[in-house]
Amino acid sequence: MILSIIVLCYLGIINIKLLPFPTFKEFTVALIYTSGIALPVVSSIDTLHPSLIIQIALFLVLASINLLEFALFDFESDTKDNQPSGTRVLGYHGLKRRIQVLIVLFILLMMSAIYVYEMDKLILLTFFTMGASLILIYARSDFFSKDEYFRIFGDFAFLFPGIYLIINHYS
Repeated sequence: MILSIIVLCYLGIINIKLLPFPTFKEFTVALIYTSGIALPVVSSIDTLHPSLIIQIALFLVLASINLLEFALFDFESDTKDNQPSGTRVLGYHGLKRRIQVLIVLFILLMMSAIYVYEMDKLILLTFFTMGASLILIYARSDFFSKDEYFRIFGDFAFLFPGIYLIINHYS
């Protein structure tokens, strides 16, 4: 029900074309994606442990980085096609700045997960691998922009939790 309400609000705002802030579309899609992953887990437990909140926050930040990277790589085509996008409003460097802030936030969340909440090492490795993949795409944008490799590798980063589940199931 909650996810349906979020999606309906998102679609209504996008159709009205009255975006509250330049990267609204990317952050809302990241929120919808994260909610779709987290709501079944959260609804099946009695108490919400702080380490689960950190994991949800990490996932939201990583999904946001991924979508903003996609928007960054689509800057030229959005400009050429006159598409409404956060990149065109913020400019190329403004969007890069948002990605950098999210990368710092990811690092801070990882540090708190390691030092404050002492989370499971395999879960931390999974998030670290996801984040490192997205940071590599950002840092080596010249390579990943060719033939839209950024889409393949950016989406692939979100397969690492599946690998975690397989390893965890068979160990």
